[in-house]
Amino acid sequence: MLLAGIPETCAQDSPFDSALREEASQIAEVLHLYTDRSLYVTDDVLRFSAYIEAKGPVYASSWSSVMYVEFISAGGNSLVSKKCPIHGGRAYGEIVLPDNINSGNYYLRSYTRWMRNRGPESYSYVPVKVINPYRSELEKEIPVAESELSLSSLPSKESALYFGPHPEMFSRGEELSLQLLLREGVSFVQGCISVVPHSARPQLWVTSRQYIRQKENEGPESDFKVSFLPDKFGPSISGSVITADGGTLSASGSKIHLTLMGEHNDYLVSEPDAAGRFSIALPFYSGQQELFIQARDAEGSTLVVRVDREFDQRHLALPAPSFELSEDERKVATIMARNKELGELYIDKGSGIASDSTMIPVPFYGNPARSVDLDRFVLLPTLEEVFVNLVPGVSLVKRRKGMTLQIDSDNPAFSMFEPLIMVDQVPVFDLEKFMALSPSKIRRIDVIDDVYVKGDMRYGGVVNLQSRDGDMAGIDLPANSFFIDIQNMNPPSAKAPEHVSGEGNMPDIRNTQLWLPQLSIRKGDTLPVSFRAPEYPGEYTILFRGVDQDGEAVIAESSFKVPERK
Repeated sequence: MLLAGIPETCAQDSPFDSALREEASQIAEVLHLYTDRSLYVTDDVLRFSAYIEAKGPVYASSWSSVMYVEFISAGGNSLVSKKCPIHGGRAYGEIVLPDNINSGNYYLRSYTRWMRNRGPESYSYVPVKVINPYRSELEKEIPVAESELSLSSLPSKESALYFGPHPEMFSRGEELSLQLLLREGVSFVQGCISVVPHSARPQLWVTSRQYIRQKENEGPESDFKVSFLPDKFGPSISGSVITADGGTLSASGSKIHLTLMGEHNDYLVSEPDAAGRFSIALPFYSGQQELFIQARDAEGSTLVVRVDREFDQRHLALPAPSFELSEDERKVATIMARNKELGELYIDKGSGIASDSTMIPVPFYGNPARSVDLDRFVLLPTLEEVFVNLVPGVSLVKRRKGMTLQIDSDNPAFSMFEPLIMVDQVPVFDLEKFMALSPSKIRRIDVIDDVYVKGDMRYGGVVNLQSRDGDMAGIDLPANSFFIDIQNMNPPSAKAPEHVSGEGNMPDIRNTQLWLPQLSIRKGDTLPVSFRAPEYPGEYTILFRGVDQDGEAVIAESSFKVPERK
């Protein structure tokens, strides 16, 4: 059943089946997206927070586990992209804005993989202004009449919560303490808090909730189609498989083999559905990841794999009015640019601890039963001689259908399964090519001599050759196989907005005075909020944005001033 959630496709009862479209269309995700400010400079840090609400016959916090975030131009060009983990319906993170863009109106857009089934109209968009102090060029203007999606500020329940009384004026560097309280009749609120210059105050904007409500009023969604499954257990890679001549699969038993290369190595196997569609959940790793992908049918013929793009390439023309700055915005932007320059001098960019590049990653199969280091022995001319003389319990067996490696094991069920033969943890199905490799290119041979279970697959042991140069010992790769780079998760930074304490000659370089991305308040509780007043004079806004127990937008706002020096 689709509503139970399927992390990977299978040949039977495929969630991509059109018969499940009506059931699937009942599930909609609403994404409430917030940024810490509305005004930035290039190379600045844009911080964001989001609350994801699942509507329909699904538990609210169990549908998607990954949020896709893009910093885009009004014309739709993606300039920065991130994948952020969703925990308990919440996500947050940050983006460093490019330093080579023009001043102009830009957008932060976010969505889940499931939301891609409804298209970019259902995504959340937040407009921001970005100033490049080193360029005079401006981004292209897009009048509202020419845009494909209109945005308007979102009404909210301002009376749901409020900031307690506090002084209107604070001295530079003075410690501020105030409280956020719920009003009568409100049982729960969750959201984020920003303290920013008043002219950089962010607004609440249209979210995907309004699009979903519109669709509900229109009746059944005739254009809804399940092309993407939710990232329930981690980021997914999906696509389709066809035969080498471009035809559709004719029988079950096809397999897609994925090897995750590098430090976070792993090996995954999946079976496409009858139409050739597949979706495979990947582990929650960070950074970039190289994958090696190959596919074969039940007869051993290679298949062609077409991988879906990680981020949605569809875009809408968004409104970008004439770029203008008020006098207050110009003053704040000047201070922000100055703070970025000071930050280059005062912020430590790294720990200064060099990573150990000589560390050998642990293979996905863990510690082998036997491991043979070929550097400890005289170089032999062929791999067959290596197995005969140096690798006990592994022998080459020639059969009528071809040769195979046989691994000795005490497990009586061992002979029921074929062994998994690999080079650099990439499966090799042509044993003649495998045995033709030169031992001079092999550093180590690992052997697992028991039934090895990987997902739904069972193997009669594992033999893995580790090459000296990480190049699969120069083996010829099978037809239609390929390497691909994917973007893993981007976990949020543990750092708060930059602040050098102001003690001695150390400056305050915060462009956002306070950012608390994930807060919640329940009935009867109060939320204390403390921070240091900024060093620059002016008016500042204390802003809470979030949702209440009904998923309705709520806001609480207060302000204070820092006076000029006398």
